Amino acid sequence: MRIALASVTADSTPGQLTLNKAIVIKEASGGINAAEKAAGMDVLIDLAGIQVQAGYQLELMNGNSSFARPILYTLNTTDAINQKVSIRIPAGTDWGTDGSKLLGVRIVDLKGNTGKIGGLLSVQLDTIPPLAPNSLSMEVSYAQSSTSSSNYEVVAKALHIDLPGALEAGSKLSLQLGGVSLLNLDAANSNGTSLDFSFDSVLGKRIYDGFKADKSLNLVITDQAGNRVETNLSGLPATIAHQKVEAAKNITVTPVGGTLVDNSLNSTNTNLIVDADVNSKLPLNNAELLLNGQVIAKASAAQISGGKIHFDLNTTNNSDLQKLVSSSGFISVRVWDYFGESATSEINRPLSVKYDGNITTNPNTSSGGIGNPVIDNGTVATLTAPDNIRISAIGGSISSNALNASNIDMVVNASIAPGQATGGKAELKIGSKVIAVDTAINATKNELHFDLGTSSSAALQSTINTGGAVSIVLTNAAGQTVSSTNNPWLNVDYTPLAIVTPLSIVAATDGLNAQELASPISVQVDLSNLQSAQNYSIELLKDGASFSTPVIHAITAAEANARSASFNIPAGATWGSDGNKQLSVKLSNIITQASTITATSNVVVDTTAPGAATAVTYVRPAVHGDPWGLEITIPAGQMAGGKAVLNGLVTYVDSTISASDTKVTFTVPDNELSHATFNNGIDFSLFDAAGNLTTGNIYKLPQTYTNQGGTVFNAPTNIKIFPVGGNGITNTINASTSSLRVTADITPGQATGGMATLLLYGDHESIYVFDKQILAGDTSISFDVTTDSPFALKALFGGSSAIHARVTLEDAKHTSVESAEHPVLATAYVNGEAIAGGLTAPTSIKLTAIGGNVTPMQGNTVTLNNTNVGFTVEANIVPGQVALGKAELWIGNKLIGTNDYLQLTDTNVKFYSWSIPESALTPSYLQFALQFGGDLIIKLYDHAGHVVSSTPGSLNVVTNYASGIATPLHDAASNLVSIVGQPVPELYTGDVYFT
Repeated sequence: MRIALASVTADSTPGQLTLNKAIVIKEASGGINAAEKAAGMDVLIDLAGIQVQAGYQLELMNGNSSFARPILYTLNTTDAINQKVSIRIPAGTDWGTDGSKLLGVRIVDLKGNTGKIGGLLSVQLDTIPPLAPNSLSMEVSYAQSSTSSSNYEVVAKALHIDLPGALEAGSKLSLQLGGVSLLNLDAANSNGTSLDFSFDSVLGKRIYDGFKADKSLNLVITDQAGNRVETNLSGLPATIAHQKVEAAKNITVTPVGGTLVDNSLNSTNTNLIVDADVNSKLPLNNAELLLNGQVIAKASAAQISGGKIHFDLNTTNNSDLQKLVSSSGFISVRVWDYFGESATSEINRPLSVKYDGNITTNPNTSSGGIGNPVIDNGTVATLTAPDNIRISAIGGSISSNALNASNIDMVVNASIAPGQATGGKAELKIGSKVIAVDTAINATKNELHFDLGTSSSAALQSTINTGGAVSIVLTNAAGQTVSSTNNPWLNVDYTPLAIVTPLSIVAATDGLNAQELASPISVQVDLSNLQSAQNYSIELLKDGASFSTPVIHAITAAEANARSASFNIPAGATWGSDGNKQLSVKLSNIITQASTITATSNVVVDTTAPGAATAVTYVRPAVHGDPWGLEITIPAGQMAGGKAVLNGLVTYVDSTISASDTKVTFTVPDNELSHATFNNGIDFSLFDAAGNLTTGNIYKLPQTYTNQGGTVFNAPTNIKIFPVGGNGITNTINASTSSLRVTADITPGQATGGMATLLLYGDHESIYVFDKQILAGDTSISFDVTTDSPFALKALFGGSSAIHARVTLEDAKHTSVESAEHPVLATAYVNGEAIAGGLTAPTSIKLTAIGGNVTPMQGNTVTLNNTNVGFTVEANIVPGQVALGKAELWIGNKLIGTNDYLQLTDTNVKFYSWSIPESALTPSYLQFALQFGGDLIIKLYDHAGHVVSSTPGSLNVVTNYASGIATPLHDAASNLVSIVGQPVPELYTGDVYFT
């Protein structure tokens, strides 16, 4: 594939600068509300498929126009590489009037070319909050108290709320108590301009108390865009509808003891009883017995049952009776309901009082009138209340004191005192509702057992439809009762758990790569499908099972209200092997522990980076100055959907890679290649679809050059580096190397009139050497790096572990091609070239003449004459010091011979003076080679080039030849001695020869 970037072509077309993918605004899913507009928001932009680079400008457009204050963003290098960018719409940006908005992005390249508006996203701007309710009416009733079977409580039965107008479609309503959601409705469940709620007795009690006492009952209305209005219902005009209290009727007055006369007391009576009828369907809180309008006795709710009120003064003698009732008058009854309203009987019973003797009264100034004391009637229970109540759910997900949709039955057990309720019964209640009875109570029974006997969730829900206090009323055979006081609360939530919308994991869009797995990964969960998200937790599952370290998140109150939760998968979580993973949410009710697995999403884990690039091809343009093609060979199939990034003078991106592609191609200006040459290549990055990264450098790949017309400008080949001076070890420079010579072969005629450039670079330094005289017939080029000493060369490259060579050939039109070969020259420098106490100089040097008359050695002088045909030299050395090095024989100032066959075990070094078989030697050979004598010196070089010499003056060589010695010639290439008129003899395959 060929990618021509806007930065290197003449111009760009709008199509090349148009976004393909729609922009993403998280807040826009239901519309932009006032709070979101005021806070500002991020716009996510995907640049995939567009050739962009640092410096391009993006503008967010509102329709076909800029925002009142333009929203601009300039791409940087990271943006161009990642091809994803986020632009912030500032807080308080002027969007214009509410309504539908079409947002998009316009791209401008470096030359000012402007693309079409792309990435279009339609959003709804809605900043107007919903209308608040203006009035309400509440219907209330009575419910048996959860703490006492003889008392009743006021509970809300129904709530009607009037709205000033119809709700917008998609609005949500939440009835909240103290900030906790109790009931939720959609706009579809409203009655146009009103809302109606109904409650069971348990919830109704909380609603009424929150409205009347705590004043913490609120209605929250949220429209589809998220605009919100919260109203405290206690502050609205309200009408409370309840059944009015009715007065007692049919009052009867009955004296006790002595002579009994209806409606009359005398000195023989000992007590007085008064009864009255009331409406049995209307619970009463208490009642008062009045004589002439003054209270003389009270009855609690326990003494009001079966439509009867019973007053008993409980006196046992006439004297006490006279203290309570001292005069005649009218008996009346006043009753009180649970709203605090009262009603007094209208038809009262006359009472005639005729006592003999004086009557002592007990003044009661608080009641005024006749001073009668107030008596509270009632009986004290003689039974021990049930205790230790235990609730057990059956089937499904079990949790303490809770029922959920997975349970099918419930069992309750409690402890009682044996023998107290023999022959009686026990009633199990939830709130005021009796749901089970235990009648099998014998004299030894100390444990009550209630089993509802349901076998399905539907049957259980039909029996227990709401939660509440679980209590037990124990009744003995005589009818006496007692209720439990330590009553546990049963939580009931049959709400089906379901999250319909799949999980949102931004990082997993193109798969999860190794770098992403090493960082926290954000997960978004849409909770809008839940009726209420409070009291729930989320566990993220992988392929249906927990992570090795479970990923659990408790939904906060803010998230519940926002209907969206977010949490992180921790960095380094265990994902297992690469491949497809199914992620799902286990949603659990924290109170009931009911749970379900829902909201599955598939992600691909891919931590394997693409394979390395294997070659690079430079495609030379047909016209000088036009852009070049740069093709990098990649492994097929490993980068499909990924991208390649070339980090040159600007950043180039190829993001259109298919599974069959074996190359990524860039179009680059011709100055990129000179930039590459002077900066040791150009780095590139290969990304697969998941974002895994492999890096490389074009100079570290095999190079190929081609022409667009098909003719190949051949690169230099057969590059060789020759160390010059001292101990010349193949492909190595050391402390004895003073210069370098580099040669390469070229195709004749292709670079005529051009030049060649040698780049030598080490770890920290580089030098350039030029050959500027290339002729038409040249088949090779050469470069000399010459210094005045080994120390000067070491100053250039002594700090490098190796020296790399690159040769670039340039023709007369400045078209260049670089060698595919990059030979490496090793460096063998060691600390301290002066080997004091290191190398040991050769000793016991001996020269032996061969043939003719051998002149005896005189002191340290040896003489060679014209009868000798040759000589040998040998000396002792320390084994191992100069292994793989060499030895040089010098006589006078002339290098006579070299021995570079030194091994680790050698104890001496030898030199032979002939270069042909010994049988063919004549005195002339020796005389030609060694015309003059002088001081004999042996130099030893180790592998690193360090040198040590024998002591000067150890041995002196004198020559005594006759006249007629021929003048030797030297071959410039080999320095071998030649004899005039004779060919250079073949080299003898002995140890060494001298030149």
